[in-house]
Amino acid sequence: MDEDPEVDEVTLTKLTEIAELTSHAEALGHVSLAWTRLHEIMAMLFGLLLQPVTEEKAYAIWHSIKNDRSQRDMLLALAEASFPADSEIRKAIKWARDNLLSLENSRNDALHSPYVLIHDEERGPTMIANEVTGNKRAANLSGRDLGIELESYKRNVTAVADYLWEAVRELSKPQNALAPQPHKMPPPPSLPKPARAMRRGRRNKGE
Repeated sequence: MDEDPEVDEVTLTKLTEIAELTSHAEALGHVSLAWTRLHEIMAMLFGLLLQPVTEEKAYAIWHSIKNDRSQRDMLLALAEASFPADSEIRKAIKWARDNLLSLENSRNDALHSPYVLIHDEERGPTMIANEVTGNKRAANLSGRDLGIELESYKRNVTAVADYLWEAVRELSKPQNALAPQPHKMPPPPSLPKPARAMRRGRRNKGE
């Protein structure tokens, strides 16, 4: 029995659509997981800075604040009250707080935009931000390659989280009570290129 080419084409299209939807969902999930990990590391920093208050009490205070930005501001305020201005730990937390202002907007664009699957003549089934109702988050993603965009967000948030993890490790080291040493931090990382620069790089390489 001969195969029906129309049925095969329909099946292939459906499989391609599923693959695109799955890839998009995974990319959003990675952004969300990176953001959650970042703020759990910040919670750990808050607990370390608040010692000798118990971790249980410190985390209760942290989680009583429902807004991520307010949590970050609270962490920086505690660092500023705990360390002198030239402290590397204090500088690291301020660096993270300042850089996260723009990254938070990118994360919110990604996670709170509506999306729609379209059929692009060149790429086939493609997820794009759905601007039909005038959603401002979607408008911020207009015309962008969402795969590259979401990868950029994940990499930037992960870089900040990894840097703050070094602060957790440094604060967790035992100190000589009679001769405490200043805490040392590596230089802040150069954040990965923004998505549009990543896109140009891929095109230049012929990807």
